[in-house]
Amino acid sequence: MQLPEKEILNAMPVIGMLLDREARLLYVNPHFVKATGFSEKQALGQSFFNLLVLESDREEAKKVFREIINEDLPDRKTGPTLTANGDLIVVEWCGAPAASGNVTLIGYELKAARNEPSRFKEILDSLPANIVLLDRDARIMEINALPLDSAGVRHSDVVGRPFIDQPWLEKDTEKHRFRRLFELALSGRTATDDFTLRFGNNERIVAGAFAPILRNGAIEAIVGFGTDITERRQAEDSARRAQATLEEVVSGAPIVLFVVDSLGRMINCQGDAWHFLGPPEDLIGKGIDEVFAGFSVWKNATEKAMNGARTTVEAEIGGRIFELTVIPSTDEESSRFRVTGVGFDVTHRKASERRVQQLNRELETRVLLRTKDLEESEDRFRQIAENVRDVFFLAKPDLTGIRYLSPSFEDLWGESPQSYLNHDASLVRRVHPADRSRVQEAVNRSVLDDSPFQLGFRIKRLDEQERWIRLRTFHLPGSAEPEVAGVAEDITDAVRDRMELVASREKADRANRAKSEFTARISHELRTPLNAILGFVQVLIRKLGAEHQDDLKEVKDAGQHLLSLMDDLLDISRVETDQLAIASENLSVDRLISRASRYLTNRAGRKSQEMVIGSDSDLWVLGDKTRIVQVLINLLSNASKYTPPGGKISIFATKLPESIRIHVQDTGPGISESNMQRLFLPFERLGDGDRTGVGLGLYLSRVLAQKMRGNLGVNSTEGAGSDFWLELPRGLPEEMEQEPSRRSHRTDRDLDILYIEDNPVNLKVMESLFRTVDGAKFRGVDNARDGILEVQKEAPNVILIDMHLADCTGYDVLQKLQQLPGLDGIPRIAVSADAMEGHIQAALAAGFSGYVCKPVELEELLDCIDGLLSSW
Repeated sequence: MQLPEKEILNAMPVIGMLLDREARLLYVNPHFVKATGFSEKQALGQSFFNLLVLESDREEAKKVFREIINEDLPDRKTGPTLTANGDLIVVEWCGAPAASGNVTLIGYELKAARNEPSRFKEILDSLPANIVLLDRDARIMEINALPLDSAGVRHSDVVGRPFIDQPWLEKDTEKHRFRRLFELALSGRTATDDFTLRFGNNERIVAGAFAPILRNGAIEAIVGFGTDITERRQAEDSARRAQATLEEVVSGAPIVLFVVDSLGRMINCQGDAWHFLGPPEDLIGKGIDEVFAGFSVWKNATEKAMNGARTTVEAEIGGRIFELTVIPSTDEESSRFRVTGVGFDVTHRKASERRVQQLNRELETRVLLRTKDLEESEDRFRQIAENVRDVFFLAKPDLTGIRYLSPSFEDLWGESPQSYLNHDASLVRRVHPADRSRVQEAVNRSVLDDSPFQLGFRIKRLDEQERWIRLRTFHLPGSAEPEVAGVAEDITDAVRDRMELVASREKADRANRAKSEFTARISHELRTPLNAILGFVQVLIRKLGAEHQDDLKEVKDAGQHLLSLMDDLLDISRVETDQLAIASENLSVDRLISRASRYLTNRAGRKSQEMVIGSDSDLWVLGDKTRIVQVLINLLSNASKYTPPGGKISIFATKLPESIRIHVQDTGPGISESNMQRLFLPFERLGDGDRTGVGLGLYLSRVLAQKMRGNLGVNSTEGAGSDFWLELPRGLPEEMEQEPSRRSHRTDRDLDILYIEDNPVNLKVMESLFRTVDGAKFRGVDNARDGILEVQKEAPNVILIDMHLADCTGYDVLQKLQQLPGLDGIPRIAVSADAMEGHIQAALAAGFSGYVCKPVELEELLDCIDGLLSSW
C-alpha cells in the first residue's frame, strides 16, 4: 500500500524525500531524480548525509535532523547539495515527522535566486556559514551577513569588488590559496582547502569550498562556502598532545599498544616490549601476518577484531606474559575502521596461579591426547581429578549438561556431585545473586566467541555459606558434540585475606589521620601556656638589668626548645599525611649559611666553641629557603650539643658535578658503626642519656632534604668528630635584593593597638609586651562585641584579633569589621596558636593583613606592624 506521504511528495514540484529515523532514504519523488541526477535505485537505502551533504556540513545537518525528529523544529536549513555528477546545487531544506513515524524532507532548489535577490539575500543572511557568490572575474556578486559582521565591513563596501582584496584575506599565502581554488572551480571542479582568515582582531581557521554554478552547460558564476573549524582544529591539536602524553606514559609502563587499519597494516605501536619483535618504527606499515609471525594468539585475536569481535587473550613476549584486549572501532572523524590492541604485563599475577595452571596443563595434555579407547582416557582423567583439591568437570560450553564432577565438588559446593548429574543442573546455578548477571554475560560471550571461560565469582551454598571460586574451561577436540573441560578453584581465603588487608590499610589511614589531628591539637594547647611563659620572659629581658639577662635567656632558650620540638612533631604529622608544602627557588648558599649560623653563634660563644663560617657567593642551590635553614640549624645545634668546650664547628659548601654539598663539621666524639645504622630513624637518641631532644631532628631533616630532590648524610669516625652534609640540586644565580635590616620600632607616629582576646593571661602578656615599646598605647578587649564597639568608638592604628574567641571566631570579627565604614586603612592581624600552614594561608585569603603565631615574638610582631603601616 502506498503511503499518503508518498502521494503528496509525488505531486510536489520540489525535491521530496521520505527517510527513516536513521536518515536512510525510503522514497524520492521524480523532482529529486531530476534535480540531483541520482536514480531512484541509486538513492534508496543510502544515508542522506553521505549521499547529498558535503563532509564539512554533515555535523550541522545531523543536528538539524535530530531537531526535526524531536519536533523541536528548526528554521529552514540552506546549504550546498551534491549531485550525481559531483556538482553543487544550493537547496533550502525543511522537514517534519510523518504520521508513519518516518521523516518527510522537502528541498527548494534556489536556481531562481538571481531573479529574487531579496529572497536569496534573506536566506544567505540566516545561514551560520560564510557564503559568497563570485562572477568569473572573482568579483563579489552577493555575500551573506556572517563574514561582513565578523570583519566589521558593510555590504556596499565589498559588492562588486575583487574577493581577493577583502580584509579577511590578509596573508599572501591565503591569497595564493584562493587563486588556486578559484581556477579549479572555473575549470568545472569543486575545490576545497582550509584557510586562515582574519576577522577583526581574530584569526579563524575556515574550511572553504568553491563550486561552479552552471546555466545551459556553461559556468555562469562561482559559489563559495566557508565553515569555521577553529575549535575543531584546536580539539585535534589537543588530541595530538594527548597522544604524545599517552606515548610518553606507555613508553615507561609495562604496556604494549598497537593500532591496525582495515587492511591489517600496523599504523601505530608503543611500549617497551615491542623490541622483542623489532624496533617499533620498523613495524609501522607491515601486515599483521609479518608482525605477529611468531605470535599466532595475537594474530588470531587481531583477525577476530577485524571481523567485529572484541577479544581478550594472553600471550608471552620475551619471557613476559601480557593480557591483550583487541577492540574494533570506527574513527568518528574519518569514518575509517581500525583495530586497537592494548596489552598489560600480568607476569607477576600469573606467577601466583602457577600451581593451578600446572594442574590444568596436565589435565589438558591428557584430554587432548587421541586414544583408541575413550574409556581408558576418561579413567586417566578421573585419577587426576579425584586426587586434587580443585573441582574438575566435563560439560557443555554453556556449563550445562554436566557429565563428570570430581569428588572435591561436594567440599566446595556443599552438595553431592550426583545431585547435579541427576538433575542436569548448570554449574552456575548456585552463583550469588549479586554476581549472577556478570557470570551469565561471561558464559554467553564464551559460547558466542567459541572461546575459553575464565572468571572469579561467588557461590551461595544450600547451607547459606558464601564461597569465592575461580572457574576456567578449555575446549575438548574430537568430541561428538561441543564440550569443555574445566577446573574450579576455591579462592575464598585469598579473597578474604585481600579484603582484610584493604580494611587494615583503611584502619591504619584513619589512625594516622587521628594521630595527626591529635598532634595539631596538642600543639595548639601547648602554645597557649608557652605564649605566657615566653611573653613574660621577653618583658623581663627588656625591663631587668644585665645581671639577670643570662638567667632569662636560659628560660627563653628552654621555651624556644620546647617550641622547636612541637614544630618538629607538626612537620612529622605533615609528612605522614603528605601535607608538607615544599617551595623551589634559586637560593644563595652564602646567605643560607649566614642566616643559619646567626642562630648558633651566641650559643657556641657561651660554650667557648670556635665557629668557622665558609663563604662563597658563587654557589647557588634549588630548594625551600625556610626548610634549608631549618635543616642547617638542626645540624649546627647537634654539632654544638656534642662538641666539648674549646672545640671547633665549621660550616662551608663544596661543589659536585650536579649538586652542592653544605657541610657541618665538628670535633666531637664521632659516631660508632653500630649507631650509624640508627642515626636517621625517628625517636632514636644516640649518645649520653642526658642530652636534650626526642630524636626527630635528623629523621625530619633527611625527609626535608629528599623532598627538595636532595639528600642528607654523614661521614664520621668514632673519636675523631663528624661531618654531616646536606646535598641539594644546583641553582641558577639571580640578582639578590638587599637583606632588610631589623627595624628599630621607633615609628614617626604613636601606635594605638587594639587586641580582641578572651584569654585574660594572653591579654596580660600582650599588654606587658607593649608597655616596653615607646609611644605604644594598648587597649585590650575580652570579647568580640565590645571589641567591635571599641573600634567604632575610637579607631586604632592596628587591630589584633585572636582566632578562637569564646563567642565567635576571628573570621566572624573580620567579617563585621569589613562591613564598617572608614576602616579600610587599618591593618587587621590574626593572632593564633594554630601554626599549620593551611590555617595561615586560609586567614590571609579571608582578608587578614598578617598572621602571627603564639607564642608571640615581640620583634616579629613589631616587624609585621611596621611593614603593614609603611605599605598601607
